[in-house]
Formats: sequence, C-alpha cells, structure tokens
Amino acid sequence: MRKDKIDKVFQNLSKSISNPKTELKYKNPYTFLISVVLSAQATDKSVNLATKNLFKEVKNPQDMIKLGEKKLKSFIKTIGLYNSKAKNIINLSKILVEKYNSKIP
Repeated sequence: MRKDKIDKVFQNLSKSISNPKTELKYKNPYTFLISVVLSAQATDKSVNLATKNLFKEVKNPQDMIKLGEKKLKSFIKTIGLYNSKAKNIINLSKILVEKYNSKIP
C-alpha cells in the first residue's frame, strides 16, 4: 500500500475511533509490545491468560533476556506458534537493550 493511502486510512480511523482501546492486559509499553507480538494468530483472551503470570516476573527487556527462551516457552505454550514467538521475543528484547537503551522506539 502506498504511503498516501496509508495516511488516509489512518486519518479516517483516527476520526472514527478517537480513543482506541485494547483488551490486552499489560503493565507498561514493553509488556504491551510483548502482548501484541503474542497476539498474532491468537485471541486476546489466550494472550491475557498466558501473560498473567509472565508479567509478574517480566517487566522490561532485561527481565525477558534473563528469563530466557526456554522458560518463556513454559509461560506461552498455550498460544499458537509459541516456539517462534519465544525466539523472536528474546531477539526483540536484545535489540531493545543493545540499540534503544531498553526503550520502545
């Protein structure tokens, strides 16, 4: 899609949905990002169930890296594609730490 068309779609959505909300439960911008990654091909309900305990332990990219891929999988195994999502979340967390000082760009 061309940029001008994307901009028009965004403007129209902004007018019709002035205060968008999500059903995903999160604690901060990082946990929201993780919830969004997990929501691909999954329901918000299943993501919320999986992240309920995960977000008690993980609040930032450093926590996620320390948790590790194997333990992350144990939290998200009820969500489809959990193997690749766990790998990608760990890589995403490393990029945030290394390139963005742990902040969401």
